[in-house]
Amino acid sequence: MDSDVPSLRNLLGETMPDYTNWAIANQAVMNPATTAADLTQIANAQPSLRAAVAAHPAAHPALLDWLAHQGDPAVAAAVAARSQGAGQPSAPAPGFAPSPGFAPAPTPGFAPAPGYAPPSGAGGSGGMSRNMMVGLIVGGVALIVAIALILVFAVFLPRSNNGGSADFDSAQANYTQAQTALASALSNAKYVVQRTVETQLDNPSLLKKLQSTITTAEGYSPVELKQASGKSAVKAQVAQLQAETSTVNTLKSNLDSDAKAVEASQLSWAKKTLSDAIAEAKSTYDKWQGEASAEALANLQAAIDAAQATLDGLDKVTPADVPGAALDAVSAMLEAELALYGTGPETPSCNVPTGVDPMVCGGEPPGTVMIPMTYWGGGDIGTQMFMSPAGDVGCMNFPDRVECDASGATWQMPAPLLQSQACVESQNCGSPAVALTNDGSVGAWPRSDVPDYAAAQGEGVRVPVLAAGQTTAFGSVACLAEVSGVTCWDTNTHHGFKISSSSLLYW
Repeated sequence: MDSDVPSLRNLLGETMPDYTNWAIANQAVMNPATTAADLTQIANAQPSLRAAVAAHPAAHPALLDWLAHQGDPAVAAAVAARSQGAGQPSAPAPGFAPSPGFAPAPTPGFAPAPGYAPPSGAGGSGGMSRNMMVGLIVGGVALIVAIALILVFAVFLPRSNNGGSADFDSAQANYTQAQTALASALSNAKYVVQRTVETQLDNPSLLKKLQSTITTAEGYSPVELKQASGKSAVKAQVAQLQAETSTVNTLKSNLDSDAKAVEASQLSWAKKTLSDAIAEAKSTYDKWQGEASAEALANLQAAIDAAQATLDGLDKVTPADVPGAALDAVSAMLEAELALYGTGPETPSCNVPTGVDPMVCGGEPPGTVMIPMTYWGGGDIGTQMFMSPAGDVGCMNFPDRVECDASGATWQMPAPLLQSQACVESQNCGSPAVALTNDGSVGAWPRSDVPDYAAAQGEGVRVPVLAAGQTTAFGSVACLAEVSGVTCWDTNTHHGFKISSSSLLYW
């Protein structure tokens, strides 16, 4: 299937378009000059455009045969329609044709009276009589009028028979413009989903709704029309293009609306989170009056003022930066609050076992990776989860804990961890599941079924993998991925655990 074309392009210094970009691929399919080699690339990169590829005039028989065997009924139907239409002669171009039996009017002339003879000397031998000259002149005028009428019909009738050409061009241009706008809206919506964490929304269902709208938009198959012959046929095509344009505009409008709803929900969450943190910091500031140093209190007040300024300006912050701006302000206030303990109660201790990265004794590590939601259970259940680099540890974030399980664990759960409140209440802590709860404590966690990450993998869902050296954070809990396992700790209490299939450390 034109496998030598890409290499020839490389020799000529040309660059293959990025057909993994839906908008670029869609524009190429709409272009009748797109080559068979490009169509092959598009069919491989964009399954949603295969029906349009099958309808493209440059699609060669080998590509059509391949498309027909991909198991997609819509694509197979497009190939079949293409095959049925092959070889059919196109309708003749419209033109003027005279009605049956039409003949030019006889040339008018002058007929002399019976017995008339020209007088002698009227024209001489071989001369032309006056009556004959009048007849020729009148006949010539009639012939000129007949030719003029034929030219008028030839020039003006075809235009009236195919007068919808301008309407077709306008409808086609509007449809192409709508598709370009849809591609842009789709790209923006996907970016919103990629950067949004479900737990950072005051209404998490909005994120799922946006994902559903994206799936609907991706499933739209553009139509490709060439102007037909005949006014009525062109009029029908214009109506079809207008209907398709309306559909595309509706898809774009839904994407824009749902994306804005997610961003508004994220902004609402950020405002509430930051407002609550400011109120708590103010309470701490009042509580430590007369007990902490003036410098520590001044630092906390400065952090509170900065957080309030951030809160007041959140509406003007780029939506992608809203969660980070709020969390940075919260983190600054927490650090200022912890500094108060230098002149009051003793600071939290951080004694960790050998083999644990010292970063667990600090705050949230910089450059953390955002873990997206993974949907499973037929798309009805969503969980933030990730796998270790070795694939033997899976971790999940829940409202009350961060839990990690080790598959094929060769260690036994330490007895102290089995005394966690959850284990005592359930009497069902036999699996290698360890949790760091919201109160900063480590304990075994009861589990009688498979963990969420294993259930998702069982359905064929891909669970994100945290590469070695990368960190992520879920509220006050941070996790570090290493080849030797996964370490999770509370950035406030510094308690945590390090888990793998071969060992478990906790502190």
